[in-house]
Amino acid sequence: VVGTVLQILAIVLAFFRLYHRLAIRRFWWDDTWAAVALLCGINCVVCNLLTTFATDREALIAYWIYNFSFTGVIWAVRMSILFSITRLIHPSKTSRQIAFSVSALFVLLASGLVAWKIYNCAYDLSWEKVHFAGCPFPSPMAIYQLSTDVISDSILVALPLNMLWNIKLPQKRQRKMILSIFSTSIVISFISISRAVCRLLRLSYATYITGIVEVSCSNRS
Repeated sequence: VVGTVLQILAIVLAFFRLYHRLAIRRFWWDDTWAAVALLCGINCVVCNLLTTFATDREALIAYWIYNFSFTGVIWAVRMSILFSITRLIHPSKTSRQIAFSVSALFVLLASGLVAWKIYNCAYDLSWEKVHFAGCPFPSPMAIYQLSTDVISDSILVALPLNMLWNIKLPQKRQRKMILSIFSTSIVISFISISRAVCRLLRLSYATYITGIVEVSCSNRS
């Protein structure tokens, strides 16, 4: 119940963020990715409820959707943070090229995880016959997920930190925004890495709880 309330609150805050950006006519790529994260977050809430209260067949379909919507939330928020940083960077050609190169890296990392999930879950469907078993998550996949979390989150922490130290931002408001992005990146990084470690250690309940917290915090970003 607490997890559902947190996710709904995060969705409401994300909706108002997008509404405000549209109202002031400053909707950009970071807002587009935030909208993707919002849609995936709504899917997560609905599917999470269906896996608990729906029939076995409906719960199974909801689990499949939730499994990939969860990944969509996390990586869409990372892309949104990255483009938020890009929007605040001094508009030089080199800095923008670096940001778009990092976004391409994120797409590759996320695509690799999604492809592995699809193969792993679809190769052997015997887990579908076991009630609430869920798709198996082998150790190599957990290690890959942990690695991608560390790489992507380290970049998202390093970029705003570099801006604070090396780039002169003319407005105090810009510095506050960079500090906000830096703090958000730190929090999300800690939660995502904690979840990946719990997954690697096969702590199912802890993985589930940290997953809900991560989705909630990500959507609020």
